[in-house]
Amino acid sequence: MNCLAVLTSALQPLQPLQRSAPRRRQIAARLGLACALFAAALGAHAATVVKFATGASNSAAILSDGSLWTWGNNMNGQLGNGTSTNANKPVSIGTGFTQVQVGSRYMVALKADGSLWMWGHAVLRDREFYETVPVQIGSGFDKLLTSDTAAKADGTVWFWGDSKLIYSAPAGGNNGSLDQLPAGYWQMATGPYNALFVLGGGAMRYVSNNNLLNTWRTAYGSNGPAGSGFAQVALNATTAAGVKTDGTLWQWKGEEQPASLGAGYGQVAKGTSHTVALKTDGSVWAWGSNANGQLGVDSAADVDSPQLVGNGYTAIAAAAQHTLALKSDGTLMAWGSNSVGQLGTGAAGATPVQPTAVVFGGTSPGPLGEVTVTGPIELRTLTVRVQIASEHLASGVQGDVYLMVFGPDGSAYFYNGYGFPHVTPFGLPQPWINGLENRTTVLISNQDLRALRGTKLYVGYGLKSSKHSDTMQEMLASKRYQLVYSFP
Repeated sequence: MNCLAVLTSALQPLQPLQRSAPRRRQIAARLGLACALFAAALGAHAATVVKFATGASNSAAILSDGSLWTWGNNMNGQLGNGTSTNANKPVSIGTGFTQVQVGSRYMVALKADGSLWMWGHAVLRDREFYETVPVQIGSGFDKLLTSDTAAKADGTVWFWGDSKLIYSAPAGGNNGSLDQLPAGYWQMATGPYNALFVLGGGAMRYVSNNNLLNTWRTAYGSNGPAGSGFAQVALNATTAAGVKTDGTLWQWKGEEQPASLGAGYGQVAKGTSHTVALKTDGSVWAWGSNANGQLGVDSAADVDSPQLVGNGYTAIAAAAQHTLALKSDGTLMAWGSNSVGQLGTGAAGATPVQPTAVVFGGTSPGPLGEVTVTGPIELRTLTVRVQIASEHLASGVQGDVYLMVFGPDGSAYFYNGYGFPHVTPFGLPQPWINGLENRTTVLISNQDLRALRGTKLYVGYGLKSSKHSDTMQEMLASKRYQLVYSFP
């Protein structure tokens, strides 16, 4: 069943077209051409997520065009946009970036030329760092390991910031801006009181400033062996997890010996009280506390063993009570706590249990729209809200609102309020709303949407102007559209 057939049966209310077969073929041909043109125009503007990171209350992502976007808590200027105002959807702060990490009150990013940049609030060796825009703090780097550490091409690792646990790391060091660790530390993870260092060959070393995670042979504030064969590690204040080079996933806490959670894994991430893991087949699994929906499963109960969240993912990140995960098509999904907009869904305070798309793109002020999701995917309801910029409503300018659906096969369809894609006599799809108005509509009610996995839902609006023959052209030219939902 293709995307059009599925939408015809799912979108409410349903009003099938009553036309002759030749007329239907003519309309379909015009619709196909219009959709193809729209998809091409949208694709020319769209950039997908290639790197992302998240912290306790804010997140960041780098798109395929090298642009860096941040969102969430901005109390300490850690969004890097020159303000201290929180953002519930991504804001662009620069270009040319290749890697980013999120600290407790600051962010760091690496550019393609090897320059290292920081913004926000951090305590350095010689000063208290506070900048609301990116400031260069180093050069010659080729990899960010954590928000506190970066590696150079010669294998040396340098650290900075206010994570004092690293100062008792293998090379010692001071609370400083750029201090050096020995060569060979190629992956690490830091928690609030501890750190895990992975050396070449998969050997691991552990550092602790508390007694909550005394794994294997370690001591307070000292450096101890913590196993071998690990390719990637993650930890929080009380538990740690690691993926070995053979794909097995291990978890441990306190003085317990590590327990195997199975094979076929490629990445693991930890929040304050939950764990997320990515298998090599693209499936995401989560377990632990689910008080804020951070597991991404329909049940609100805490779980002790891995539960399937979804498929088609390539990377994950977790922090505090939320989770981010990247789909294979470059769509960034988020779920869990959203108290200060750290999910980037356009609506701070809403806490989605199911994965919800982070809303990139568009140049208009404020969110263009949002989707409220209720029920499991087998019986799901989607409510769409469109929001017109206040200056456009106040000015009385004329325009139209469009709701576009893009299938994973590249097909595109337009919803006109009657549940079926439609075209005007001139061959262009009709808008969802004629005129500019804020509106909330139940788009899909209690429907099984499993056949729509990978489909994306966009909302946008165009203004009538002398430069463009129709409102759709103006919407595309102004990039006044926004991804509001991606079917998981």
